[in-house]
Amino acid sequence: MIEVRNLWKAFGDNQVLKGLNLKVNKGETVVIIGRSGCGKSVLLKHIVGLLKPDKGSVFIDGEDITKVSYKRLYEIRKKIAVVFQWSALLDSLTVAENVGLWLMEHTNLPREKIMEIVREKLSMVELEGVENKLPAELSGGMKKRVAIARALALEPEYILYDEPTTALDPITARRIDKLIRELQQRLKITSIAVTHDLISASIIGDRIALLKDGKIVYEGTPEEIRRTNNKDVVEFVKGGGYV
Repeated sequence: MIEVRNLWKAFGDNQVLKGLNLKVNKGETVVIIGRSGCGKSVLLKHIVGLLKPDKGSVFIDGEDITKVSYKRLYEIRKKIAVVFQWSALLDSLTVAENVGLWLMEHTNLPREKIMEIVREKLSMVELEGVENKLPAELSGGMKKRVAIARALALEPEYILYDEPTTALDPITARRIDKLIRELQQRLKITSIAVTHDLISASIIGDRIALLKDGKIVYEGTPEEIRRTNNKDVVEFVKGGGYV
């Protein structure tokens, strides 16, 4: 379980998070929606321990990561994988080397076993036979699938998705959404995704939370989001052209 309590964060005079609270239960996917620049990615960075809050706590499985040593934080981070907004593949490495990078750097597994895991994870994202390709040879959707395979290679308890459909055409975006949903249902991984795409949020999310003015101002299922008269949700939905 992930729980964020009363989280505050400012950068200079810019107060980004203002007492934010969020709870993510085991096995569910929560999607954080909100306008660009509202603090969605800042929230993710706190959850993985890349930023320290000015005030507040972030609990991973009941442990406040804002108060642990760096050594302990390093151990907790092994539970968490991140799929970055622009995939963040290393251009000089093959697909197989990208997917297996963490295993090669941080485990003593033999290369044959790592390659077995790499092929298994690529198969999960429907990318068999691309192990020797370079990122430059892949489409945007394929790069995103490789990034997801790399995350799965860690056997994480949690996956954080930062704008998973950015820069993808609508058809490819929906395929990625469907893949994320299928993997969550199959593997029961607890996930948090941030996006400004309400269509994507409705496909992959068990719950959707709207971030505005530094706080979560509404939470609900995709169906509840569609039906609510909450003024903040209605404004976001209409502003995004979803109605």
